[in-house]
Amino acid sequence: MPGPVSFGRLAFLAAAAVLAASCERPFESETVARVGDTAISEEDVERIVEHFEEESAREGREFPERGSAAYKRVERAALGLLVFREQLAQAAEKFAIELPEAEVERRVERARAAEGEAEDEDGEDFFEGAVRTQMIREAFALRLFGDIRVSEADVRAAARARNRPVTAAFRRELLQERRNAALARWIAKARRSIAVEYERGWEP
Repeated sequence: MPGPVSFGRLAFLAAAAVLAASCERPFESETVARVGDTAISEEDVERIVEHFEEESAREGREFPERGSAAYKRVERAALGLLVFREQLAQAAEKFAIELPEAEVERRVERARAAEGEAEDEDGEDFFEGAVRTQMIREAFALRLFGDIRVSEADVRAAARARNRPVTAAFRRELLQERRNAALARWIAKARRSIAVEYERGWEP
């Protein structure tokens, strides 16, 4: 039969319990990154990870076990996606780009239908974030593409370099390449203008 527990022992155990509880991270409020003045929480990251896991299950692919190195890489990828989306949203606000909400809703429903996603709030948030990011990219593209041209000399030089015939399809392909490159440069510049801070252990 165990002996009596001393008052000092009880005090030690109580103190240890309080210390352990204080070290547990409050999941809902734990900030893992800050984009400008906007905080991204661990819960936000977990929702994206859960979506990735559900997607893997639908496609019959294995998903990394929680706590594994592969799982941590998925978490970093999810955080990177959230940071990218928030940076674009803030850049759009800076340039007074407004998205028509009716079109956002229409595209979200279309995306959900295409993926066969069940009706739930997390799925709604994921698709809405993806749709808004795409629409912001399109809005930026419209502002950039009007100034992008491909001269006949450019087309012929590119065709020679790639050993391709000069055709209307090749002209369109080259023009689209230049548009994509210009958009990528512009987005990279816009993202650099918005500060991102990561909590220790969550750095990319």
